[in-house]
Amino acid sequence: MDKIIISLAPIGNIRGELDIDGLVEEIVACKRLGASMVHLHVVDRFGRLTDNLEVFDSITRRVKEVEDIIIEGSTGGLSDLDARSRSICLEHPLVEASSLNMGSVNMGDDVYINRMPDIRWWAELIGKRKLSYQLEIFDLSMIYTAERLIQEGLISKDAIFNLCLGFDSALPATHDVLLTMVGSIPKTRRWGIIHHNFRDFRLIATAISLGATIVRVGREDCKESERSNMELVEKIVRLAREIGRDIATVEEARSILGLRI
Repeated sequence: MDKIIISLAPIGNIRGELDIDGLVEEIVACKRLGASMVHLHVVDRFGRLTDNLEVFDSITRRVKEVEDIIIEGSTGGLSDLDARSRSICLEHPLVEASSLNMGSVNMGDDVYINRMPDIRWWAELIGKRKLSYQLEIFDLSMIYTAERLIQEGLISKDAIFNLCLGFDSALPATHDVLLTMVGSIPKTRRWGIIHHNFRDFRLIATAISLGATIVRVGREDCKESERSNMELVEKIVRLAREIGRDIATVEEARSILGLRI
């Protein structure tokens, strides 16, 4: 099995203004604990999605001045932004990976809209930048959409199929669902898990045992306010090692993802 890539999604629910200094310190600390990738949305100082790169640029540059970590920009999130604005992170020079949603899905009382023409357009942009494709899979049909786009040559064969479970009104985070999804991914593809709204680590432990290449963890997905980003990363590191999986360094993660080193 591949070594485990730990991806940190550090920004949870924000009350008031974003503590950029504190966030940078947390990302650096999490990298030193074992995270090799950080998943960031383009947000303003109050955590709202935007097409202004000011805060994103400040966070990424300050982190990279201290530690080397793979920056994953997000093209997702519920908002009224158009396709061009949602992909503004792809213009940032420090971004090495990008999330790419493989379709539309109910999310809470809203619809998370990802139209096929936009998906194809985002995929082309990611390819032009030679970034790592982090595919976000919210239901079974999206696995087949992703595979079709790989066969067409629009998405790299090194793409990671990240199974997104536990989002409101979407697929539940259960072992049966995880096994069904993993069993539907072509054997030659790598996959990961994003367990949203998680309260314990049982499903993540199962994913690690089944061979997940990436595990995403952080305040974006964990709703227990008493857990810090550092505690969550430490827990995943211990869990993976107890199961018998090694943790990927940043250099090893780049190699696994097919990135230039």
